[in-house]
Amino acid sequence: MRIAGLQKLTLLDFPEHMAATLFCPGCDFRCPFCHNASLVVPGREGFPAMDLDEIRAFLRKRRGVLDGVCITGGEPLLQPDIADFCAELKSMGFAVKLDTNGSFPATLEHLVERGLVDYVAMDMKAAVGIGSRGNEENSAANLASRNEGSDDASGIAHPAPCNEARFGTDAPDAREEDSAGEAPLAAEELRFARVAGIAPVHARSLMASVGESATFLMRGLVPYEFRTTVVRELHDAAHLAAIASDIRGARAWYLQAFVDSDGVIGGRGTLHTYSSEEMHALAHAVRSFVPSAQVRGVD
Repeated sequence: MRIAGLQKLTLLDFPEHMAATLFCPGCDFRCPFCHNASLVVPGREGFPAMDLDEIRAFLRKRRGVLDGVCITGGEPLLQPDIADFCAELKSMGFAVKLDTNGSFPATLEHLVERGLVDYVAMDMKAAVGIGSRGNEENSAANLASRNEGSDDASGIAHPAPCNEARFGTDAPDAREEDSAGEAPLAAEELRFARVAGIAPVHARSLMASVGESATFLMRGLVPYEFRTTVVRELHDAAHLAAIASDIRGARAWYLQAFVDSDGVIGGRGTLHTYSSEEMHALAHAVRSFVPSAQVRGVD
């Protein structure tokens, strides 16, 4: 198990728990808005690594003060011994929260079904097509009809899209076939590739994996939340409506405002956030599909 960083205390990340956070290196996505570039893109000498024995000693010492451990990244489910590590944390008396992008559904299901995680926070970065295409189109149309004459249902203006090539996702024309000779890539697949920072030819399979993870979590076998970091260039009300169609009825969905920083993978200043008022308008617009939708991280 590789750990690249430790936050000794968080009162916010694990609901109803005082927790420490462990950061795992490596990720299969390259989201341009990710602020943990050092955990996603390895440096010349690879990723930083902490001594596991030191981490174990810290956690044992803090038992009775801390009652939870958050495992985040990067993408923790890339770690081959994640199940054994979660079992070790549970044996020490800690509740375990897992953050994931949902691209490893079999591993996620294994952890949940073995009782090795107590809470899952999963990113829904873009729509993955769980809802039927007709439902997605109807959702977007319904939102748009509420505020005719504005740029989208929230009445929020959007700048021109940023350059996909900047993020290593120089997408082919939507009419082109993928490398396996399958059907042409659909617009939603190109969008997912752009948001996740992946090669478009991988979008279809990754969307299926993320959809499988989301569907599994909505069975309610473990407390969970979905999260979407909302970026002005990547998300508008119609795009959020498509995500809402995928997770209709979810127990919790948090819309998080993008925060720019020097550590953002796409580079500072390349992406932009929404105002607090705009974020609340976007959340309001999707509540007819996901009543639990809330804004997080803004006033």
